[in-house]
Amino acid sequence: MPTCKKCGTSNLFLLLTNDGLCRPCEITRQISLNSEFQISKVFHVFLPNNYIFYVAVDDENKQFALCTQLMSKPLRINFYNYADLIEFEVSESEPVKSMCNAMMVNVYLNSLDRPHISFYILNSPVQFGSKAYYKAVRMAKQIYAVLRYLQHNAKLLQEQNRMNTLQAGADVFSLPTDQPQEPEADAKEPEKPATKKAPARKHAAKKSTSKKPAAKRTPAANKPAAQSKPDASSNEEEVADKKEAANAESSPKSNMAKNMLKQLSDKISNIAKRKTGKEEASETANKG
Repeated sequence: MPTCKKCGTSNLFLLLTNDGLCRPCEITRQISLNSEFQISKVFHVFLPNNYIFYVAVDDENKQFALCTQLMSKPLRINFYNYADLIEFEVSESEPVKSMCNAMMVNVYLNSLDRPHISFYILNSPVQFGSKAYYKAVRMAKQIYAVLRYLQHNAKLLQEQNRMNTLQAGADVFSLPTDQPQEPEADAKEPEKPATKKAPARKHAAKKSTSKKPAAKRTPAANKPAAQSKPDASSNEEEVADKKEAANAESSPKSNMAKNMLKQLSDKISNIAKRKTGKEEASETANKG
């Protein structure tokens, strides 16, 4: 009976490699050759028609490896991130005469190589409530739980990345300033050490309560004599001198006008004197 050298499983229809390993152990060996993938958990199940469903999880690097194929074909292992798992579903065919004809799993991935993976858990009519049906349901639940685990980790990773971006944005807007921070107002100042006052000397002089002697008044003779006020006559002379100086500084036209007025006034006075002289002479003649 063929037996795996690594896990020790034995089965009459077990397929072994040239190294004596079963398919799950061979897939694990090939995944371990990838230095960027650290295996944390492994899950596999054998499906009808000689199919295998294998998932290896790397919790450290947030990725998983998936292999679903015929065991007789060369291995085809694909590596994905947690976020690459978009959607999955488990579906059953419509019951016909209390019989289940098929049970299928569909997995949708963010990949151009294999965007859609589908495989059968049950591909022959099985009566509801039979052992074969319950076995297929149990395998479907296990596959669903593994895929749900990957989807949950993808949501946690997405939330963590969102929080990191928000924190980075907050750090950018709250830049540190170069100004020194002022001490808090409530902070208590350090208490100074108490200094003892020196005792007062007993022989210190008491403050004198006696009044100081009044300052001596200087005699009136020592005071300088009060300056006498200027006379009114001297003030009038000064005003007249200022007027003459102003007149002397006046223009020559004004001086000529003044001279002409003086000459006219002299002529008028001479004429008046002559008239008065003639009148007096006539009066004396009349009297004689």
